[in-house]
Amino acid sequence: MESSKKIKIFISSICDTELKDFNQVDGTEKAIRISYNLIRRALKVALVETGLFEVYVFEDESPSTLPVGDDYLGELDSSDVCIFLIDNFYPEISKGLLTEITRAQKNNKKSFYLFLNHTGKEKTSVQENLTGIQGAHYFTVNDIREFIGEGYKAIINDIIKIYQNYCDGKIDYKERDLPSVEITADSFPTDTTDIDKQIFKNLGKTKNKIASLVYRVDDKEIQTSELDELSFNFLEVLLGERKFSDFNLSLLLDSLEKTQSPILHEVVSQRWKVISNRYSQELESALKTVESIFDTYSNDTAVPKWIINDVLIDWRNIQTVDDEIKNIYSFSVQEKINQQDTLIFFPLADRFSSNISEDMWNRNFNSITGSPFSTTIYNLDHLFGYIANYLFTALYYGSYTHLLFTLKKIQTIIFDVLQKEDNLRHKVQLIKISVLWGDEKSLDKILSKYISSFSHSTAKEIYDIYELANTKHSQHEQNKWKIILFKELGYYFSNDDYETVSKEIATIFRQQIEAETTNIRLTEKLIKAWESNSSRLPQNEIITFSITIFNKQYRRYFDNIFKLLLKVDFSEQPSDLLSTLLEKTSYIIDNEEKTDHYQQYIKSLLVRIRKQRDDFDSAIDETVEKHFPDFHKKDYSLEIFPDKQETHIQRYLDSIKARNQSQGINGVYSMYVDHPYITIKNILEIERITLPEELLHDLLIAILDTLYLETQTHPEKIEAIQLLMNIKASHEHDWETYYSKLEKDFEEIENGYSGFFTKDERLSLRLNILLLRIMFSEDCAQELLEVLALINNSSEYDKISSLIAIRDFLLISDDNLTNSSITSILVQYTSTHCFSNSGRIRYETVLALYSLLNTEYISFIVGRLTKMMDDDNFNVRWAILDQSSLIEKLDKQAYSYILQKAKIDSNYLVRRMVEDA
Repeated sequence: MESSKKIKIFISSICDTELKDFNQVDGTEKAIRISYNLIRRALKVALVETGLFEVYVFEDESPSTLPVGDDYLGELDSSDVCIFLIDNFYPEISKGLLTEITRAQKNNKKSFYLFLNHTGKEKTSVQENLTGIQGAHYFTVNDIREFIGEGYKAIINDIIKIYQNYCDGKIDYKERDLPSVEITADSFPTDTTDIDKQIFKNLGKTKNKIASLVYRVDDKEIQTSELDELSFNFLEVLLGERKFSDFNLSLLLDSLEKTQSPILHEVVSQRWKVISNRYSQELESALKTVESIFDTYSNDTAVPKWIINDVLIDWRNIQTVDDEIKNIYSFSVQEKINQQDTLIFFPLADRFSSNISEDMWNRNFNSITGSPFSTTIYNLDHLFGYIANYLFTALYYGSYTHLLFTLKKIQTIIFDVLQKEDNLRHKVQLIKISVLWGDEKSLDKILSKYISSFSHSTAKEIYDIYELANTKHSQHEQNKWKIILFKELGYYFSNDDYETVSKEIATIFRQQIEAETTNIRLTEKLIKAWESNSSRLPQNEIITFSITIFNKQYRRYFDNIFKLLLKVDFSEQPSDLLSTLLEKTSYIIDNEEKTDHYQQYIKSLLVRIRKQRDDFDSAIDETVEKHFPDFHKKDYSLEIFPDKQETHIQRYLDSIKARNQSQGINGVYSMYVDHPYITIKNILEIERITLPEELLHDLLIAILDTLYLETQTHPEKIEAIQLLMNIKASHEHDWETYYSKLEKDFEEIENGYSGFFTKDERLSLRLNILLLRIMFSEDCAQELLEVLALINNSSEYDKISSLIAIRDFLLISDDNLTNSSITSILVQYTSTHCFSNSGRIRYETVLALYSLLNTEYISFIVGRLTKMMDDDNFNVRWAILDQSSLIEKLDKQAYSYILQKAKIDSNYLVRRMVEDA
């Protein structure tokens, strides 16, 4: 049986390896040796012979100019199903196989895992961590040769099951024909705007190109035309796949002339001249031409007002770019727009845009309100058709703004698809479209959510996104977007690509500095880009970069430069370079009127250098004492001279007493930026000092005063309790007497102030009180369950606070306490957040899980942490790696798996953590 549409299958296993077969009953090895290459080929033959499948195995493919990794991962991305053949004969999974498994999971691929388990050896980490992976099918075989039969059977049985579910109504396939748009005289103000509706029906090639950004398409039997070919070609220009100079503009205008009235074609031809100027980096010519169009036709009654208004929108958007280059703001074009006596609209384009929004709303409504017992598969062809129509409409009228807006429509649909299917390919595509679209705010939000997905991308995918900056329409815009992308992608470039890109960014910086007038916004972006790459850039280059800014006396950038320097590691920098930096800093300090904005950054910088270097101690001490005497006595002394810690604790204790006396008096409440309780707690933890009896007594009394004060804020009470628990764990005292004063008044202690500018943290306060009671050996299991259940249904902030409180509590608790019945409650609550939608919650979950490693739930917790190494969020993976040595002592195989996952990570900071492991 043959089918024109085939299911593509990707078969993976370790390569070029022969294994002895073994007897599953007694574990004795047999003489048979079977090659994985032969197994994959045999399975391929069996599947291909059905006529239903197209099968990829690496060794059967033709040579390619692409890097090997990009080649086979590209094939995996375009496959429908993956089959992984895995054994446990070796303790580690090969890097290539692990990369393919991770890539399949991140692309949400339908996958089958076949495990051959040697009875005398442990299961692989992949098998241990597979449970619960969406879309994964898990099989165990007893004989190497069963890979072939079981692999074949798994695929066929799954197809039968899907078909049966469809027949039983458990899969609902919704398909809508692309609605035809009736173009009538009533649709437009004049007869100059007629578009034959057949044109829209013949945009099959353009529609398929848009659809290919989301899934594989079938190019057979599509309706197309010459205008469709031109629309398709311009779409390639928008997507950065074709240069505008290769676009046949004269053919487009000739084709449009046949369908447009003379006056409309005259206007459209001029508008395309503007577009051509923009793509040719002739900004001034574009501005002159668009102004000429407005002056010539704005009072011509034969030209609809909505077209004139659209010309103004183009003019304003082009003018904005020119203003940015010239460091100015002008509003003359916007004023012209405001003066128009008609509403701003674009009839047909707005119609298609509305269709897109309405269809997406209906689809989301049906998805949310549909039956939970069925799976709905939607055909998105009509949505892609609307975008194709939208693009052609912009093409037809020569609207520069709406041509670019096509990318926004594509962005909207990919984002919507991504909410329903967590897929790496869609994330990468969304980011690419967002860069091409060019809205910085939109891109910033998307990257904040999806940037970590690049940890699973190839070096080529990442560098290709950076290269999209070259598609921008002026040198200034190209430089700007290179800086933006360097800032965002810096830690994901390969070593070679990073060297290339960082040199290019350094060249842009030199050009800016040497220019007669620097571009303010571009230079600010440059500094932020260097700050974002501070851990990967050569540290001496950052210092040299900063000194250059100081030498140029660019004072408006000093704030950002000092913030950048606070990220530098000064420990191994040349003394002469560091000396120059301190000289420049001293010069800035000496001019007192210029230090107002960045004084605090300078103080922090001096502390940082003082802590990291011994050869500048006296010079920095003298500078701080001379220019910041109050800072020298207080915070500087606290940071630099640990032998005076007791004095500082008294200072913070005095601050606590003063706040207790003033808070809420006459209805006046004060919010503070410093945290004396937390500072004292940090001093005790870091310096491990024992408080003198008198100071301990005074501090404990101040804590009681804070807790009993009804006008004191919730955060202040929480911090007081956290300090109290720390002192209880580290100091001898008559705790029984002290606790007797507390235990009868806990309801009173829960009272506190929460105002307009403070969060209501009553739940968090209740949790901290419970943890304190547990620390004093009270049985609070039932109450703890109730409070944690409430927090679990509360805000993200409450969840984060609870995880921090649990972690801190566990770190100071006695060993016998962590093995109590309370432990199981804390383990259950913490583990529920392992796969939260919030990256910050998952990060705090990792830290809390590590604090539970000394409990009886070691195996479970290690399993959770190894699963979380697949997390997209860099901070989560970094947190796991940071304490992974604790796992090494408990489970070497899990530790090895974590390191393997880190080694295939595209994030530089993750890879660097395991380079020497």
